[in-house]
Amino acid sequence: MQLEGEHICGANVDVGLPGEKGMLEPMVGAASKAFSRTLRELTKVYKPDLVILMETRCSSDNAKKAIKSFGFDFYHIEEAQGYSGGIWIMWKDPDLDIRVVQSKMQFVHMIMKNDSNKSWALTAVIEKPFRYEAMWSMHPGHKEFIKQAWDSNQPLKIVLNGTTRQLIKWNKDVFGHVRRQKRKIINRIEGIQRASSYEKNPFLEKLEAKLNKELEDILDKEKILWIQKSRDLWVVDEDHNTRYYHTRTVIRRRRNKILKLKD
Repeated sequence: MQLEGEHICGANVDVGLPGEKGMLEPMVGAASKAFSRTLRELTKVYKPDLVILMETRCSSDNAKKAIKSFGFDFYHIEEAQGYSGGIWIMWKDPDLDIRVVQSKMQFVHMIMKNDSNKSWALTAVIEKPFRYEAMWSMHPGHKEFIKQAWDSNQPLKIVLNGTTRQLIKWNKDVFGHVRRQKRKIINRIEGIQRASSYEKNPFLEKLEAKLNKELEDILDKEKILWIQKSRDLWVVDEDHNTRYYHTRTVIRRRRNKILKLKD
């Protein structure tokens, strides 16, 4: 038996076909009927020694049933958490010795040994995909940054990969972490409001106004972030909606409150 690159198959699974009235089939992800048919056909054509499926998105019971239907006698399952994650390692040959060293939601690390007693390490990883954040476009330097990153005579694939790497670095170095920025600004505003000279110090008033403006910008970015990340419209998400407007209001105090009375 040989185990070469062309005999090892790996794939991300994203299957959940709508049934009647828009409901999902009971068996979704890698256990769905559509995916089962596709995988059986592929294994018949390519005859892989090892198949790795990632983002399988189904329960352990459904996973075992699906793997049996695929025709694999040996397997390791890193179960999905709800409809997130899931890694299946599947093989047929009893002479292929696979020892799982570590198995987590995001990866499975294993040592493999074939009938020639040759061994090597293999890790199946669910890598976090790159996603363009819509809130980046709110940064004043965003347009120029994209223009410079895209200004190249290289092939499209190289330009895209390079722009992706630069965006990740730019997000970390320039744009910054939204929640961390928000907490820092709120702490500064609360510190100003606790000051004994609050509302009597023009400098503190100007600083608070400046910080409130920065906070408004941060909250707008956070709102866009939640819209993009949520599967439903963010504005109807009661939990995030409440926290968002709560943050917008509670950090401000009325200017006309009475600090003291004098007879």
